[in-house]
Amino acid sequence: MNKIIEFAKEQLVNVTDQHDFFHAQRVAQMAIEIYRREVKVVHQHDEDMLLAMGYLHDTLAHHQEDEAYIETVQSLLAEESFTPGESSEIIRVMKHFAKFRNSLHKEAPLSFLGRCINDADLLDDLGAIGIARIFSYGAKHDQPLYDPENRNNSVQYFYNKLLQLDQYMSTLTGTKVARQRIEFMRTYLVQFWADWEVDLPDSLK
Repeated sequence: MNKIIEFAKEQLVNVTDQHDFFHAQRVAQMAIEIYRREVKVVHQHDEDMLLAMGYLHDTLAHHQEDEAYIETVQSLLAEESFTPGESSEIIRVMKHFAKFRNSLHKEAPLSFLGRCINDADLLDDLGAIGIARIFSYGAKHDQPLYDPENRNNSVQYFYNKLLQLDQYMSTLTGTKVARQRIEFMRTYLVQFWADWEVDLPDSLK
């Protein structure tokens, strides 16, 4: 598995948006946590599949589904003892994310392991990390923090997408974690608007 992790790191080393290596690492780890809570019996090989899917899930998006790149990944997976069928499933997940990146309406049905990856990927948009990613993205793309006359602002993204993400989870665990993280974001927004309006609490008077 170390070869796959190092390969993913090489592929994502120059990625400066929110789909960098550390995002891939969090997705892999979260997918395993989801899997462990969803199944009655944990299989190590399933977890190996999830690690490979998680670390590689965003890499194909940077190669525009280049067949030579896919062949490179297939060779790497074979070296790590994945069967041709397992390799095909991992690459299918990669193609899924390359095609439907940033889209909530992902048409292609995924396997159970693929759904664990999908939920883990969406969960990285939520909670404390999600808030940090929103403002990082906004700064990179010259979006205002908030502007009531310009809906293309960072805070609006909470309302346009993120606060509804629990509806797009495909596992029970993913739904529970999403709702917990959304509640945290709602609490943050209450404080944001209080700060924006310079509404100091009575306790400070």
